[in-house]
Amino acid sequence: MVLYEFSWGIIAISILAVGTIILAITDYFINLRPILKKPFKKIALPYWGIIATIILTIAFVIPSIAYTGKKGERYSFLNHSISMLGEVGVSELAIFFNICLIISGVITLVYYIGLALYMENKFAYLAGYIGVISCIGGSFVGVFPMNYYDAHWVVSLIFFFGGMLAVVLFSIAILIDKEKKIHWGFSIIGAIVFVFFALLLFYPYDVTDLARYYNQNLQLERPAFLLHTFFEWMTLITIIIWGGLLAIYFLIRKININLSENTT
Repeated sequence: MVLYEFSWGIIAISILAVGTIILAITDYFINLRPILKKPFKKIALPYWGIIATIILTIAFVIPSIAYTGKKGERYSFLNHSISMLGEVGVSELAIFFNICLIISGVITLVYYIGLALYMENKFAYLAGYIGVISCIGGSFVGVFPMNYYDAHWVVSLIFFFGGMLAVVLFSIAILIDKEKKIHWGFSIIGAIVFVFFALLLFYPYDVTDLARYYNQNLQLERPAFLLHTFFEWMTLITIIIWGGLLAIYFLIRKININLSENTT
């Protein structure tokens, strides 16, 4: 892993793996599914995805407009990281941004659970377990903004690694589903999301570009374009599009999960 210190990656992957295993074991012995279905009795599956998409979009657009950087620069999606929007003391609407991340993480968590319960196959359930841990990591990005440097990158990596695996597994679940509950086109979109996740996490970035990205040395001028920033934003945009379009697809087809208490 070139982008982040190796120890951060190990910690993040370990938390993601342990959390997933705990959820899977708990679900196996206790059968959490009847409990997990309760939120969808009041709010149907598609609305969770739509609400999360709206909150995330607002969270990124409004703070980016209000942003003024350390050198008085305006925010640019081409050379400013997502995390900079939540940097307290720099970003004017950092608190608003971080609160939106916390809320949207919880809502997306419920949405991922709903996707798993609707698909009802092993790949979908595994994607749901991983998605839950990923969303918890996403929410904690709002709890630990860039000001808490080490903690911030650990929870960010939990989100990015978990999000990558969840999307891949959901895409596989869609393809192998004999009932064809979801159109196979969403697996294609999921593959595109995966590509950007993989590029973000594993691309061999230039060390100088990373120094500029982290902006730790203010003597380095921020270039007009940073590849890592591009991959980061494309990852975020594509996963929002994937989740949002899926929610609209469910809404049009009036899809909700099976609310029967009888589960297998």
